[in-house]
Amino acid sequence: MAANSSMPFSAPVEAYPPEPRMDELAGHAVGYMSAPVFLKSVMTLHEPVPPVPTSTYFKHVLEYPMMSEEVLSNPIIQAIHRLRLIPGFFFEFNSQSHFETSPTHFSPLCLFRRTGDSSQTDWENQELIIDIHTGNEQDPFPYACGGVGSPKHAEGLQSRIRLVSAVKDQFCRQHRTFLYTLSICGSRIRFLRWDRSGVLLSESFDVCSFECLLIEFFWRFAHMSDTERGFDPTAVLASEAEDHILRNAIRDYCLSAVEGKVRALPNMEKTISPDYPTYKVRVGVKVSPRYFLIQRPFFYATSGNVCSRATRGYVAYDIAREKLVFLKDGWPSRFLNSDSEAKIYRELRQAGVPFLPDLLWAGNVYTDGKLQLTPNHAWSVCDVEWKRSGNVLNERYHHRVVQEFAFPLDTARCSREAAQAVRDAIEALAEAKKWCNRLHCDISSGNIMLSNATDPTTCARGNLNDWDQSRKPHSKVTKYKPRTGTFPFLSIALSADPFKENEVHDDYEACLWVLLCTALQNFRHNNPNYDLRLFNEKDPSYVDEKGKEHLTGGSLKYLYLDEGDDVTFACQPLNTLLNDLRSYWLDYYHCRAGYTIPLGPTEFEEWHQALGEYPTELLAIFDTALARTDWLENDSVSTNLKHLRSQYAKVNIRETSESLDTNQPSQSDAGSLKLRRFNTFNVRSRPLSRLSLRRGKKRNASESSTNADTDGRERKKVRMGSVFAINKGKMTHDESCDPDDRVAKPCPSLKRRLQRFVSKAKSKVSGIFIGTHRLSAVL
Repeated sequence: MAANSSMPFSAPVEAYPPEPRMDELAGHAVGYMSAPVFLKSVMTLHEPVPPVPTSTYFKHVLEYPMMSEEVLSNPIIQAIHRLRLIPGFFFEFNSQSHFETSPTHFSPLCLFRRTGDSSQTDWENQELIIDIHTGNEQDPFPYACGGVGSPKHAEGLQSRIRLVSAVKDQFCRQHRTFLYTLSICGSRIRFLRWDRSGVLLSESFDVCSFECLLIEFFWRFAHMSDTERGFDPTAVLASEAEDHILRNAIRDYCLSAVEGKVRALPNMEKTISPDYPTYKVRVGVKVSPRYFLIQRPFFYATSGNVCSRATRGYVAYDIAREKLVFLKDGWPSRFLNSDSEAKIYRELRQAGVPFLPDLLWAGNVYTDGKLQLTPNHAWSVCDVEWKRSGNVLNERYHHRVVQEFAFPLDTARCSREAAQAVRDAIEALAEAKKWCNRLHCDISSGNIMLSNATDPTTCARGNLNDWDQSRKPHSKVTKYKPRTGTFPFLSIALSADPFKENEVHDDYEACLWVLLCTALQNFRHNNPNYDLRLFNEKDPSYVDEKGKEHLTGGSLKYLYLDEGDDVTFACQPLNTLLNDLRSYWLDYYHCRAGYTIPLGPTEFEEWHQALGEYPTELLAIFDTALARTDWLENDSVSTNLKHLRSQYAKVNIRETSESLDTNQPSQSDAGSLKLRRFNTFNVRSRPLSRLSLRRGKKRNASESSTNADTDGRERKKVRMGSVFAINKGKMTHDESCDPDDRVAKPCPSLKRRLQRFVSKAKSKVSGIFIGTHRLSAVL
């Protein structure tokens, strides 16, 4: 390999973080069950319920209608303690409840289990969340016409957001199959049960008139076992000695990584935290079980709903082997009998698919011989009178996977190591499609990983992880949910059409976006302020006939293929590889959409079929680049970049001089705005009819007839670098301007140029962004 270059290359800031979802329970709530039925049918007990004592303590709740939440909770807490309903439990406000991704922080009233003679408000002792509000307008679950809808008042929406964040807290720090909560709004109380499929709601009732219902709730809750209260019996609290074993093992590994003896795992030191209890998890029931020690997850899928697969990744200590391993815990969907990850790995292993993770154990989690399922699903499919919504919850099952360490692409020591890992992932995809007819359907930078090489100084090979979303083409699962994957790395076709089925071509193309994103974030190049918005371009304006919004995008990715970008990496073989891949996929989309066809329809069908059978040409591009000897030995960025929000403004197509005219920062400001050729604009695409597609093709042909490129492809190049220049605070046309001196301050004469550029981009993209089922009719 060649020595490191002395060019002043640096690292870019990272992409925009995903915007938080304001209502995570849309379609995941079932109600409203009457409170007496909730007590008898949901909170079942094997022993008879004694006569409920009468009390008048709760009448004082109405005396504090507009007071603080703490004052409102006092009469309820006092009444419950005087009635001695919950021996061994106590109430306290949990000031530790502030989950990392929660949109709001607050301290809910919680019920804790008393341990010995002490009253500790630790996470392992928290049992019940009681969400208290002073008025009915703050009800997070109001009645809505036709079902359980979003709150109409802003106070109610904020109440729902903070309740969801508190539930996320408890689900993340404890191992549960479900949990109960109480919602108190003034004098009205509602019972709730949460699991990974949704939330089951009871009707709200007036505690002053029906205080017996609240008394019976606490009596039943106190007499339930830990399993009946929602705790997972396969995960128990570890002893103090076991806690020290886990801490010492992680500490020793971190020290070895500093000394260069093993490959470092990012943020491994954060897996030990005083806010998280240590658990001993049991895996396996048919043979002799094995036990693992875990504490804080270093990965928790919080970008989705609280009612989701909730994948958690742990650094675990294998007690039998006395070794650190990786443990994955999640709740996959059970719809249409989709295959479990354990079954998928067995199928791939038997077929000899290469570059898979070193699997130690994988299987479902059982309690007393029964598979752990989300219990609320059964209530969503039953036909009862009290249901006010047609929501059918997605039934989920508990699944765990244990494997040897694998390392993310961010830990690659050089760009060649990352390129080799992506190449190996493509071969794994091809072999899985060839021998098992199986697609991965979730290619991302977190699933293409580096193997755990014995010698940390050697070049690691890649492995393709997380096959839990995989499926076979044209299966029932595909028809139920056609598009799956991680949105920043979806192919252009999948990003544009939410109803397109996954193909192996989409997985191959996603590998390009993984390599490009990894290179921009981790390897030295000449554009430290590169804006990675093309990976987060999202247009939620596409609404289906049921009123559900679907994310669409991909136009910026296509413009990258068509126009390239002004980024030069320090490693020349990496530049060559990315340019070859860009040209390959650009020709693919041009042929697919019939735009500037270098091949006839028959030749393209043969190319498309050959790529689906085996990506020989695509692998040859990687092998040619990897065979070069001038790869840099270490072109990775030495500093650990935090997830920073880009300082560049988000400029939409319809925003020109109206929003960027007066109050712009100067060039010397740290947040100065600079326009790039295409990644400044959020070019939005929508499915087109066949007629408009034909018109777009004719218009493109007429526009490009007088603008032929040297390589034979007729495309009109629009260079934004020749449009902008600085001239006393105004923008003028100057071919020799420095790209780093451009300021986003368009002059009036620029507006027409911008509109022409956007129209050209949209007309190009319109010929690309149609689904496969509609494209076949055109070709």
